[in-house]
Order: sequence, then C-alpha cells, then structure tokens
Amino acid sequence: MLKVLVPATSKQLTTLEMAYDFLGISSDAGADAQLNFLIGVASDIIAGYCGREFALQKYEEKLPGYGTNKLLLSVTPIKNIESVTVDGLPVDDYEVESDEAGILYRSKGWVWRPKLSWDIVYSVIPNSEELNVDVVYEAGFILPGQEGRDLPGDLEYACLLVIKALLETEERSPGITSERIGDWQASYSADIVPGSVISLLEPWKCAV
Repeated sequence: MLKVLVPATSKQLTTLEMAYDFLGISSDAGADAQLNFLIGVASDIIAGYCGREFALQKYEEKLPGYGTNKLLLSVTPIKNIESVTVDGLPVDDYEVESDEAGILYRSKGWVWRPKLSWDIVYSVIPNSEELNVDVVYEAGFILPGQEGRDLPGDLEYACLLVIKALLETEERSPGITSERIGDWQASYSADIVPGSVISLLEPWKCAV
C-alpha cells in the first residue's frame, strides 16, 4: 500500500524555456499559458502511459517482507529513507542495495507474516501476507528547472516530442477525449503518444 505524504510542487517534465527552444519559436508572453498547459498535459500523458510518477515525492509504503533479504520499494530512484519499521518496531540494520531498483537489503531478512490454513499439514494462504513492513522515504527525480535536476534526458525529450505532436494536431484527434478552446482546457488519452516516443518510454514503464 503506497501513500503520498508530500506531493511534488511540480510534475512538469520540461520547462517553458526549453519548450520554446525545442519548437523553434520565439518566447511570447501571450502564449505562455497555452504552452505551460501543454507541458502539463504532455507530462501527465507520459506518467499515465508509464504508470508511474517521475517527480520527487515523499511516500509511506506498507508491504510484506516475504522472508527474503531484499525488500523492493515501488517508487524509484530512492533519494532518502526516513524510517523503516517491522512489526511496528523501528529497524536500522539495513542498507540501500540499489537506489535505482528500489532495493533495501537486510542480512537477517525481512520478516514474513502469512496466514496459514490446516489440511493435514499447514499451508500458506495465497496473498494473505500482513503488510508488516512500513517504509517512509523520498523517491523520484529532480525535474528540469529545479536545483540539482537529475531527470534523464530521454524523458524530457519524450515530453517535448509529445508537446510538438499536440501542437501539430490540426484536426480533432481520436486521442483527445475532451476539449474547450475558450479557456484552453482539455483532457487527452495516452493514444496521442507518437510512435517515435514509445521506444523512449518503454524502459520507464512500471511493471504490473
């Protein structure tokens, strides 16, 4: 079970300045609102397609230990572990084995608490594990325009390509699910992701 404790102040995968430069058009204060909106739309499309958020946020995750030495957190890359508790008790005898893969290693193992059934012998009831490990941590990328930016370039490039595709849509696209030109508000489905962007995003898709 994953909960966002402190959400990102921005989830935009590129900046207004970079978008103007990539599109080869001069900055225009009158168009800033429209382009900013499209940056947000493109960023949301990419997050939706990949099934994950990319911006740095603070999370609380409750999960079972499974009795192995490795605990796999859902959001990466790990930036900071604030606290870890097992069965309600704080532990510190672990290390981050891989921040990119979200792995916490504990030599004594992560306690597994499944429910058992009796039928001549005891057997584990599938998917009955207690969520006995609680981790509070920060994970995600520092986005363009923020100090210490570390968002991979292919994600920003993908965002710019989606923005370009949105702007080049002259007629109502099947990928657009709703639109209101007056206040420039719209919602888009992931179907509008250009084919050229798919290969960039495939490595970032969250495994289900």
